[in-house]
Amino acid sequence: MKKIFVALQLLLAVSILSSCSTMVINTQKFNIGKNDVYAVFPFNNYTETPYAGLRVASILDGILLSRNYHVINNIQEFKNNGYGNKSGLKKMLRKAKKEGAEYLIVGNVNEFRYKTGIEGEPAVSVNIFIYSSSYGKLIWSGVGSATVASGLSDQSMTTLIQSVLNKMVN
Repeated sequence: MKKIFVALQLLLAVSILSSCSTMVINTQKFNIGKNDVYAVFPFNNYTETPYAGLRVASILDGILLSRNYHVINNIQEFKNNGYGNKSGLKKMLRKAKKEGAEYLIVGNVNEFRYKTGIEGEPAVSVNIFIYSSSYGKLIWSGVGSATVASGLSDQSMTTLIQSVLNKMVN
């Protein structure tokens, strides 16, 4: 009887903890070649967090490099290039092609903050877009959001965004 009670307590604890975080990912299958050359540009920052676009792009750059994708490592060089409009995107595509990248990776950071309140849980939301630098055509896109609910707020913002990005480019 005691073993059943302990097992039920463990099951309850696992179900409570797993329901405390929310992650939503909408994406196509990440089916791009590791031998192709990619340029990761800073993401647009639509948050109040300074440098969130640079931070997220840098984490994505590191994830791709750790998975043996051929990435041009020059995010900082491109940090002043915004692509909020069509001419900005065309400029970035030309720059990526000139640098030898076959694909341009850009995105948006929509949320990158700790929620207000006593617990201060992290919440993130990001879009990723991959364009062919030769044709300017969108070839892949994805969006991911996550939050950690009360009681688990010891997770950092960057750990949460890295989890989201890992699932997106899985």
